[in-house]
This record gives sequence, C-alpha cells and structure tokens, in this order.
Amino acid sequence: MSTSAADLRKWVRQRRLAEAREKAELRDHAPDPAQALSRGLGLVAFVEATSDAAKGADGGVSQEDLLAYERWARVRATLRAA
Repeated sequence: MSTSAADLRKWVRQRRLAEAREKAELRDHAPDPAQALSRGLGLVAFVEATSDAAKGADGGVSQEDLLAYERWARVRATLRAA
C-alpha cells in the first residue's frame, strides 16, 4: 500500500480543518465555569457519600488523587490557552 504526496497533503489539510472545528466547538459550547464547578463538586460529593474506597485507607490525599488533579490542571491550562 503506497501513499502519494497528494494523499498526505489532503489528509493534513482535512486534519487541520477538523482541529479548527473541534476548537470552535469547545469555544462556542464551553460550559459556564460556575455550572461546571458546581457539577464537579456535586460528583465529588456523590462519590464521597457512596464509596468508602474513594476516601482512601488513611483518609488523606492519595497519589491517585494527586495525579488526577495534575491531569485536570493540565487540561484546564490547555483549554484556557486555546
């Protein structure tokens, strides 16, 4: 299976258009920050109320919690930069 330069250029052009559409979709339909925070805190409260495993063995912050927070911080920074 061979790929021509024209096929690659077409693929790159289509990918760039798709990326632009995705960015526009995120920009135009981003949730209200207060609403997003409220939903997130509601989910945290639900998990804490329904799962003892979510609290951790020592009741403190686990490495998984720190990793999740770091990933969220990176996603938030990326969305703000877009």
